[in-house]
Amino acid sequence: MNTSGLIVSVFSILLILNRLLKDKNSQEEVSQNIDKKQNSKTKYHHVKFNYSNNKVINRSLLNYYQELLKLSNEPEINLDVIYINYINVLEETESNINIGVMPRHSVYDLISAREYMNEMVKYYGNLN
Repeated sequence: MNTSGLIVSVFSILLILNRLLKDKNSQEEVSQNIDKKQNSKTKYHHVKFNYSNNKVINRSLLNYYQELLKLSNEPEINLDVIYINYINVLEETESNINIGVMPRHSVYDLISAREYMNEMVKYYGNLN
């Protein structure tokens, strides 16, 4: 065996050992990642945002919909107040569309807000 054959065989053995060590390290990393994922599932994570009609909202849905229907200054929120404010905001939105001004919220957002607030009123009413 000549020296060039010896160098090639040593080099190939080193490559094989390197690959074996990388495979072993990657298997250990995979097992550590699986352990981390299992531990993270047991922890409680706070919700950082909500979704409403494909929009990301950085606060609670209750506050968002109250502001949308202009209910934040109402002393008492019931089904009639929600309906009246819904109609007022809907008329305002429709007049903005007729004028050609881009409305702040779509009609679908208003419908979602009305339904959500109606359900919240019913929920709080049943708690008593």
